[in-house]
Amino acid sequence: MELNILHLLLLLTSVVHSALSQGEIKTVLRLEPSRTQIFPGDSVTLICDTEPKSEHAPWYKFYKKPEHQDQVQDLTFWIKENNYNIPTVKKSDSGSYWCKRDDIDTESDRLHVIVSGEIKTVLRLEPSRTQIFPGDSVTLICDTEPKTQPAVWYKFYKKPEHKDQDQDLTGWIKENNYNITTVEKSDSGSYWCERYGIDTEGDRLHLIVSELPVPTVTLVSPQRPFYSGDTVTLSCDITPQYTDWELYFWYRDRTCITSKTSRTISISLPDEAGQYGCSGRRAGRPKMSYTSSTFTVSYQDLPTPALTVHPQMSSTSASSTGSVQDLQQIGIWASVAAALFLAILGILLCIFIKTRGSQSNSVDSGQKKPGDQGPKQDQNLSGGNEGVGEGETDDVTYSSIDVQKKNRSQKVMRAEEAESNNVTYVQLNIKSKKRKAEEQKEPGTHAVYSELKLED
Repeated sequence: MELNILHLLLLLTSVVHSALSQGEIKTVLRLEPSRTQIFPGDSVTLICDTEPKSEHAPWYKFYKKPEHQDQVQDLTFWIKENNYNIPTVKKSDSGSYWCKRDDIDTESDRLHVIVSGEIKTVLRLEPSRTQIFPGDSVTLICDTEPKTQPAVWYKFYKKPEHKDQDQDLTGWIKENNYNITTVEKSDSGSYWCERYGIDTEGDRLHLIVSELPVPTVTLVSPQRPFYSGDTVTLSCDITPQYTDWELYFWYRDRTCITSKTSRTISISLPDEAGQYGCSGRRAGRPKMSYTSSTFTVSYQDLPTPALTVHPQMSSTSASSTGSVQDLQQIGIWASVAAALFLAILGILLCIFIKTRGSQSNSVDSGQKKPGDQGPKQDQNLSGGNEGVGEGETDDVTYSSIDVQKKNRSQKVMRAEEAESNNVTYVQLNIKSKKRKAEEQKEPGTHAVYSELKLED
């Protein structure tokens, strides 16, 4: 029995040896995808297989000998998978690779992987433009030169304009693009990207956001100040390098006026008073302008003239009538004062003239000599009661006067007058002479006091 078992084992050994001698199975390492040139950033997979094809072995192991080095590296321990993946090839991945199956004593032939040249990251702008305005939409694309397979991870950076600190825009993401949906002035700066597996970064992309045109609201008519009832015309003027503005937007107190879309508008006061601004839109780039600074449209009430004779005016009346009423008041009072002054002056002048005339008559009668009258004077003086009584009794006051009848020389009279201290005052009523017929309408008497010097 034992002899039969021994013969069986010998038979099996001879059969296996015969099969191996007829076609030996060997381990083979293949590269997927199969390429003649590999660049940094590519993704490749090493597959441990056999020739001819056979069933999978229970265990596999992968090795590497780096380029320009003598030390062999175990890339894996014994694993059940027959493949080893390099997701992002680097320049340091150049070298020799091989694998081994646990059921075959021989190793595979060595596969030489050479990572070609330098692959650098390149950031592109889509759409490609030489000038970018606020409101545009752009996309940053992280690519390589020369072209390679897409990487697993990407990262985008920015260095803002006039700043030193770099900004991480995305962190590690699987998409190789970064979109700016609405460009703003603050988006100006330098941009670059990083691709996982490539140590070197590409050139930076400088993004400059240009200024939008600035409109100005100008006054067409009328000139200031504006009054209630005026119609004010405004114009929206935008910088001259762009003239093909198709649509204008007007704002009153920061609210868009949908009914006004032309370059010039008319405003009715007082209903449409407020702060006005404008902006423009065109078909080309830039599509929009900035919004202008505000233009204030305010009005005043028309001055209402009013006349009053009251010397005191309330604050409300004074503020409404203004300086016109003040001037009218002053003119009225000045006219009244002038009239009164002229009337008083005329009355005083008449009194003065009449008084001077009476004094002149009195002086003329006083200068006559007593001897010149003769007996007539004595008769008139002594019999004055009868003669005057028959005439105008209203104009004469009667008095007895003794007059010396002796004719003396003027020198003796003057000497005696100088020695005499006795003075008698009498009242003489002298009737004015009737010169013209019209003067008779104003008869009157004037009392004149005269100094008479009498001798015994």
